[in-house]
Amino acid sequence: DADVLLEPEALESAVALMERKKTALLSCFPCQKMKTVGEWLIVPLLDWLLLSFIPLDLVYRTKNNSFSVAIGQFILIRKSTYYKINGHEGIKDKITEDVYLSKRVKLSGNRILAARSKGLVKCRMYGSFKESLDGLSRSFYLGSHLSPAAYILSVIGFVFLFFFPVAMYIINVEFLYMLIPLLLQRICTSILACQNFIFNLILLPIHGILAVVTCSRSVYLALNNKIVWKGRKLLSRIGR
Repeated sequence: DADVLLEPEALESAVALMERKKTALLSCFPCQKMKTVGEWLIVPLLDWLLLSFIPLDLVYRTKNNSFSVAIGQFILIRKSTYYKINGHEGIKDKITEDVYLSKRVKLSGNRILAARSKGLVKCRMYGSFKESLDGLSRSFYLGSHLSPAAYILSVIGFVFLFFFPVAMYIINVEFLYMLIPLLLQRICTSILACQNFIFNLILLPIHGILAVVTCSRSVYLALNNKIVWKGRKLLSRIGR
């Protein structure tokens, strides 16, 4: 994307990683820069859910294209592979074209790799709460490549994993130990995402609620063709 900031050694490091891992596509997840409270309420959900529920090692190791992920902010792809899969021509009608591009690369028999940027790539993804909510609502469901039933079950699973220990602690403070894995997990994902883990811990209850809201809103908008982005209505054209 044009709004991505690259450190001088970013491209060299990315190419070296591709060569070492022998992959046809590398997608690097930037450190997301946030300047407003509204952004801090929504944008961290992307890295939190990604690092919690998508095993990046399987994205690289398995040939199963269900484990395909990429982010349009930074994609490096071999020229020969890009033309072999007909580039963006075959995915121009997809809202989450970055994920579909990675899926097509894997379907062509090549490996893909998703990696953290470790500070070499930075980007301010959105500029406000509403823009962040609309942006993630646009991509969460369609980018998951799950059926509506499987996606909804995943959301229900998240609700249980997040809210059950919180509810138990509220009922009885002796259940504080049940919160420890959740807190440690949030600290780890924050550090991996180059985010302030103290901010994310303070916002954790709000993030949990907004994660459910955003995920639910995402599947609703997609299934009802109500996705609007930058004033344009987008047709989801749901398909695998």
